[in-house]
Amino acid sequence: MAHAPWASIGSDLLRLANWTSAAEQGGVAGHNAVTDGSPITLTGIPSVWSNWYGHRLQFAGFPHCDETLGLGNPGPGCIVLYRRDSTLGAVFAIDPGAVVLGLRELIGVPGSWNDAGSCVGMGQAASAPRTA
Repeated sequence: MAHAPWASIGSDLLRLANWTSAAEQGGVAGHNAVTDGSPITLTGIPSVWSNWYGHRLQFAGFPHCDETLGLGNPGPGCIVLYRRDSTLGAVFAIDPGAVVLGLRELIGVPGSWNDAGSCVGMGQAASAPRTA
């Protein structure tokens, strides 16, 4: 894995140590190695997941954020939203069901912070002090 620029976050460097990211980085590196044109960068929304002791942990988005908002009690069923300016920057969840899929579509969309709250059934998302 390498720190690689992601076009979807203004070419900020991000390192993801998982097999999906490795495959995507390999494709971009291969393309850039054999193409005489402008190099391409990684695009899309990075995500990682793991199963631990019968629970699914999922993270999607970019961890660079201004604030976080925790929903639910710590543990199974909790969701953490990451705000970057007025945009949903990332989401972390334990046993999230399909919620992360809906939130993933909002990541990086300008003004999506309030829409993220609606997606998880709490109306508009309120700001919380940064905890991550």
